[in-house]
Amino acid sequence: MNQVKQLAVKQGTKQARFRRQFIALALKRARPGSGSSIKFLRKRSWSKDVAILDTILSPGSYVIIGGVATWLYMPERMILDLGILILAQDATSIYN
Repeated sequence: MNQVKQLAVKQGTKQARFRRQFIALALKRARPGSGSSIKFLRKRSWSKDVAILDTILSPGSYVIIGGVATWLYMPERMILDLGILILAQDATSIYN
């Protein structure tokens, strides 16, 4: 095996070990029933139209990130921005 492949295997092993340790730590701290209830998750309190993103960001692909995105699985918090992630190849058509 050449040196590049050996380094890649070594890095992959290191990343896998780190990932396993991180997940083990998260599971150690998790408490059964401590997450949001199903009733809460099915109820959404966003009641105001902010913008119709499909018309603004057309024809590109996008996802909502940040605080607004977290509203899907945890209580809302006061935020003053909307994070949007777009594909690099769509940037030119979206910004024009």
